[in-house]
Amino acid sequence: MNYSSKKYSSWVSAVPHYEKLLSRSHSILTALQRNKKALWLIASVSAADCAAHSMNVLGPFAVEAILTHAHLNTFQAGLWMTTEMLSYGLAMVCAAHYAVHINLRMIALIASIMVILAQSISGVTDTYALLIGLRVLSGTGLGLLNAIVNISAARTDKPARTLSIVMCAQTVVYTLSSLIFPITAASFGQIGTFGTLAALVMGFLPFMLALPNRAALQNHSSVRAHPSQNYGKTVKTLTCIAVIFYTGGSLASWTFTEHVALSVGLSQTQFGTLSSLSNILSLAVCILSSYMGEKPFTGKFIIIAILVTGIACVFQCAPLGKVSFSAAFIVNYLLWFFIYPQLIGLAGKLDPSGKLASLASGSWMFTQATATTLAGFAGYHQLFLLVGTSGLVACSFSAILVHKTLTYTR
Repeated sequence: MNYSSKKYSSWVSAVPHYEKLLSRSHSILTALQRNKKALWLIASVSAADCAAHSMNVLGPFAVEAILTHAHLNTFQAGLWMTTEMLSYGLAMVCAAHYAVHINLRMIALIASIMVILAQSISGVTDTYALLIGLRVLSGTGLGLLNAIVNISAARTDKPARTLSIVMCAQTVVYTLSSLIFPITAASFGQIGTFGTLAALVMGFLPFMLALPNRAALQNHSSVRAHPSQNYGKTVKTLTCIAVIFYTGGSLASWTFTEHVALSVGLSQTQFGTLSSLSNILSLAVCILSSYMGEKPFTGKFIIIAILVTGIACVFQCAPLGKVSFSAAFIVNYLLWFFIYPQLIGLAGKLDPSGKLASLASGSWMFTQATATTLAGFAGYHQLFLLVGTSGLVACSFSAILVHKTLTYTR
């Protein structure tokens, strides 16, 4: 064999190796592109989530601002907040019906502008009718943003894990915001409070523009092999009712929790420290929840966590002392960051379009508005134990419904 034939044979023998190398390189590039898309998706959904929950987390500062500077009484402030809650829930329920066709990027832009306008104008007016109208505008925008979060998460491969990661980002952002907000509120009053709320949403808006469009999400959800067509209306209804009972039972105890804390001997500073500690610890719970995802054993932990929350409600509303109140407060606070993403993730698993997840999450706001009103009435008559016991009963019903849902989906 001459030199040229040897050279030719060596090139031929090397071809399979080059093909393998090219194949591996292509696989690596594809994986990197997928990871990049996944990171952008998480970043954009996290931005929408942080914006959507800005009033949930920082709302107490806004309420204090209008009480002090707009000279409202507590009833007017309660109605002001309830208006936003109901608008929030209504927007989510409406968005749920159009989940399959909704253009998430466009809705995120419109919703953010609504919130920015509402918060900006709220900072410079003390006209009560206008303040109420602006809560309708703000609540609608915030509800649409939260619907986007749930629809986006539902269309990922692992909805519960996605929501847990998103809530990690939310926890970090609002832990830092809670340090800055009191300074802004004290220095600039109503203008500073609502101006900061508007600035937060404005800061998140550029990241939301990275949300996938409708077509991209539909393609992604169709790739996910999921037997959603096998789940009938019964199991989906059970899931939605389970969310209603859990949120209503666990959130009712928060209406007057600071009042209870002071009644057992905690100072406002100690209660603030307890809240900060719970917020920091919740990050660890979010990380744990994202790790557990939709693993087979997670369902049992959800049921146990809901029942433990019910017991915590009793001791949070009618504590034996400082220690029992503090323990119940922390337990109820932390378990929310595990249970809530798991329940909404379950809804996303049952319906990858995101309709059920948005509907279940929207029902939370209606439940919170109702539970807050009833708990406030009971608290006014010093019936704290009744509120805690009602929370235990509601959480028990939720745990039973979750068990039935998980039985259907096995």
